[in-house]
Amino acid sequence: GQDWPQSELDLLSRVRPSGGIVVADGINQLVRQLEPANWARTVGSSEIYRLEMERCLRMKTNLATFASTVAGQLNVNLGWNTTNVLPGGQVIVIDGSYLENSELHGSLVERTKEDGQQPIDMLFCVPPSLVKRTPQQQPIGSVAAERFAEWGYETWDGVATEIRGEYPTKFGQLRTVQYDSCRGLEGWVSVNLGIDDFHRYKIDEYLNRHNDSNAPGNLQDATTDEQQERANNFAARWLVIALTRAIDTLVIE
Repeated sequence: GQDWPQSELDLLSRVRPSGGIVVADGINQLVRQLEPANWARTVGSSEIYRLEMERCLRMKTNLATFASTVAGQLNVNLGWNTTNVLPGGQVIVIDGSYLENSELHGSLVERTKEDGQQPIDMLFCVPPSLVKRTPQQQPIGSVAAERFAEWGYETWDGVATEIRGEYPTKFGQLRTVQYDSCRGLEGWVSVNLGIDDFHRYKIDEYLNRHNDSNAPGNLQDATTDEQQERANNFAARWLVIALTRAIDTLVIE
């Protein structure tokens, strides 16, 4: 509940006026709005008991081990101590097109249901190369959501500007978002589409932004090797964010 708008906080306080509300607050994980939700103003600061958690048990052990191992190879320090408290988890790597493999997709949806979850509990991340845009470059949807609809699935396409401000309302909706919006989101099954495209995009984004002589922290005085190293580190951190969205199954295309 770290980035709920005030209208939703007010509604919840009316539904549960007697309290008994537990809020998971992911510090600095703001997706829906730029300012943190003001829970103290909504329920009264004297009614709040804050518990700082030292350990996150969201990811199953195999996923946590995989993500921390890749992060180490990319020189990204997560500061994690993985445990066997939540055993299991599966990583699937696809060399090819996920969006041409309806059988794999269907099996993942069915596995999600068998685990007691719903399609809404799946998360699909897409790079800019899979974003559909207007001539003015406004995002109007994703190629992934379009393909899922062709396969007969309902979608909530958070890539589209007009849809992103709301949230999915049906259990059967598959969620798609751009990687840039995936921080703070989770999926029982998380599918990273075109992750190599996303990695290249983040490297180019960093170099283009910081080679602007008017931009703060520009790279004008850095050597070519230094520029590339900084861009690689920037892209690596984003890659690790994408690899830590899954709870049970991580799919990497």
